[in-house]
Amino acid sequence: MSFTPSQMMSATPPGCMYYLWFAGLALAGHLLLWQWGAPAIRPAPAVSPKLAPVTVQLTVKPTVTARAAPTPPPRAPAGESKQPQITARSQAMPAPPAAIISLSENIGAASTVSEASAQTGSLHQLNELSSSITLDPVTVLTPLTESDQSLSLHGYAAIAPDSAVLKTKLVSESPGKNPVYGVGEIAFHIQNGRYQVKVQAGLDLLLTTLNLYQMQSEGNWTEFGLQPQTMSEKRRNRSETATHFQHDSQTISFSSSNRSTALQAGAQDRASIFLQLSALGKGSPQLFQAGQQLRVQVAEDREAQEFLFQVQAKEVLKTRMGELETWHIIRPPRAGKYNSTLEIWLAPGWQWYPVQIRNTESNGTVTSQYVTAILNPEKGSS
Repeated sequence: MSFTPSQMMSATPPGCMYYLWFAGLALAGHLLLWQWGAPAIRPAPAVSPKLAPVTVQLTVKPTVTARAAPTPPPRAPAGESKQPQITARSQAMPAPPAAIISLSENIGAASTVSEASAQTGSLHQLNELSSSITLDPVTVLTPLTESDQSLSLHGYAAIAPDSAVLKTKLVSESPGKNPVYGVGEIAFHIQNGRYQVKVQAGLDLLLTTLNLYQMQSEGNWTEFGLQPQTMSEKRRNRSETATHFQHDSQTISFSSSNRSTALQAGAQDRASIFLQLSALGKGSPQLFQAGQQLRVQVAEDREAQEFLFQVQAKEVLKTRMGELETWHIIRPPRAGKYNSTLEIWLAPGWQWYPVQIRNTESNGTVTSQYVTAILNPEKGSS
């Protein structure tokens, strides 16, 4: 059975009808209020707060560096002479002596080499390895004037020292710079009327030696000592040069120059001169007397000039081989000739080998060489 709306309304009691109309009106009112009030209660979109700019001002205080006043050097007592300083310096040298020619120019180039060797860290250790060698102040001698009693080294009997290899330690010190250390050797061999001298110097690295300088002299052996024929020099990063002795024409020529010079009797080169002094010491020891002046022509890579040596006195050197009695010989600066001071110590008890050499340049650079070992290939180690 189904009812129509009119029938349903006619069948509903009157009280219920009023209740239904009231409920419908209330529901409609709530809907209208919700619609009208919705925009008012919706949350506003979030707005990022604006930050006020902040200014920070930094104040840097200047660095203050304190400087210590330099300590003035002690003054020498009045009346003290300079000559005893030379003797005292030789005797007080704590390091072993050496026997090779001056290599200050090549050792000075070690500052360039040190950049490459710093990658292995070995050159820095080399400086520390030889830190026990100290150089005392150098007394610069006044130029030497040749006296009437100077003797030419030519014509005196010579006896060849035994063939040997002299191991050397080098120290080069320039004003205002750290000392530079190196190693080297001088090898001397004589046989069947011929001689050969080889000199080399370099930096002693961790696993190898970096050569900075090589020099070789060859020639004949005579009753008056060494008679050079050729001398060659090779410096690092430079071309090799050669010096030739033409004894037939009595001239000396140079590969690095077109000039030539007259060859004097008994002339030497700067590799052979030290062994020539050794040979003369063995054959003619009377030449080595205090105050005696000795002259000899010495050829270098570009020129030849007369060296004038002066015999000083006997001195005792304290070395790793014990105390050595030596003759101290000096070639002071000579006006118009050369500006450097060359000092040589010859040890009569050791074949008159040059057991210590020092070269002092006019700019204050001092290069010293010390023998650390003397090896004789024929008789074994000394």
